[in-house]
Amino acid sequence: PLGAEQTIDNASLNVEWLLGEYTLSGLLGYSDYDYDASVNISGLAETFYYGTNYEEYEQTSAELRLASPLGETLEWIVGVYYHDGTLKTDQPNTFNPSEFFGIFLGLPEQLVREQVLGGLPPVTELGGAILDQDTELLSPFLSVTWNVSDALRLTAGVRYSDEDKDYDRDSATPGSQVYLDNPDGSLGPGLGFAILNANGAAVGKTSGSLSSSNTMPEAMVEWDVGDDIMLFARYAESAKSGGVATAGSTAASGLIYDDETATSYEIGMKGRFLDGMAELNVVAFTTEYDDLQIKSSSVGDSGIETVIGNAGKATSEGIEVDGRIALTDWMTPVSYTHLTLPTII
Repeated sequence: PLGAEQTIDNASLNVEWLLGEYTLSGLLGYSDYDYDASVNISGLAETFYYGTNYEEYEQTSAELRLASPLGETLEWIVGVYYHDGTLKTDQPNTFNPSEFFGIFLGLPEQLVREQVLGGLPPVTELGGAILDQDTELLSPFLSVTWNVSDALRLTAGVRYSDEDKDYDRDSATPGSQVYLDNPDGSLGPGLGFAILNANGAAVGKTSGSLSSSNTMPEAMVEWDVGDDIMLFARYAESAKSGGVATAGSTAASGLIYDDETATSYEIGMKGRFLDGMAELNVVAFTTEYDDLQIKSSSVGDSGIETVIGNAGKATSEGIEVDGRIALTDWMTPVSYTHLTLPTII
């Protein structure tokens, strides 16, 4: 049936041990999702030719943290995070000859399938990509806070990430095979010709490995001007690893995209007013991106080609304001404003 359906499962277990004044925390996580979608690509109201997208993802993760006692001059957290995940995608196009001939002959689909075509099942084209990808990530981190005084705090931290991806990818090429469906939904024997390659791009079978490592520091200062107002400033670096295109109509030149990195600056105020009945938070921010990951589509020799590429640079800056006030014991309106001015070079 046309439309989309997604199922998501998440589970986590958090365990803490008190080791004297120190706290050892362990966090286990599991997540998976299944996504199915089908759209009509026949160009007509009838759906005898449709494109589908099947995607499955599964991830397990573990994090171990050791935290120092609170209230000391120096407070710290040290830990390590690990996860592994598997991604599988398939993007076939399907042509239903029974429905096609039934529409144009004006006969019921079942009659055409049984009497005219002799039970011929729907024909499936490798119109998109079949991708199998395994990901493994290891990320140690450290954060230290120096309580200079009761009103002034300095925090510095660093996170290192090392990520590896292994992938196998099949994608349609001009002249690729058209297949029959097996009863279990897998691809059956090839027919040896291609009549439906509307979106096929010259990619073919590709496999390989990607490695990514990044060091991401962070620094923040917090100053309690009074009992109810705190000023802060923050500097941070972050990164998003590169990967392999999942879109089926991606040419070989756009198959791999690189890491994206960002540098962020924030300055702001958090305050309580009217004897704690009201709160007001204001922050101004700027984020500078290098190799920003952008998805785009263009028309090439083999049809529409969808790629994920890296832009040169981008800047996003703005002001964020949120607040709340208790008008009565049972009503607390909340206001939120977010203004962002993006620039991409």
